[in-house]
Amino acid sequence: VIDQSQEVATFATCMNCVEGRVQLPIIHWIKQNYKVDFVDMITDVGIVNKIANKDIDMSLLLPSMDVSVDVNLSSRIFLVAHHNCQGNPVDDETQKRELHAAVDCVKELFPSCQVYGLWVDNNEEIRKIIEK
Repeated sequence: VIDQSQEVATFATCMNCVEGRVQLPIIHWIKQNYKVDFVDMITDVGIVNKIANKDIDMSLLLPSMDVSVDVNLSSRIFLVAHHNCQGNPVDDETQKRELHAAVDCVKELFPSCQVYGLWVDNNEEIRKIIEK
């Protein structure tokens, strides 16, 4: 029996690099700044680069995205790029340009969601650099 008096948990979706050093800081930052209970993580090596340059078949990511957005009712999607990414070994400015392109791509797929581009610098400081 489900207790209907309990509040429904809130979710956000995060498309992040697999590198472990950026996982927890990003989860904590999203939960703190957007007041969500849980962050659904969708990870791949250099994911922002792959989305921006269309080097990944988005249909492979869509089942996970659909569960997060349609089942868990996430209305916010975060894409994360970070300094010294081993999966995308390019300079920071290139990664930030790719982040803008990846946000545009995801926004086209999920127009009803707010889509954010986050940057993690060399001091593990997190900054929102784009929102659509």
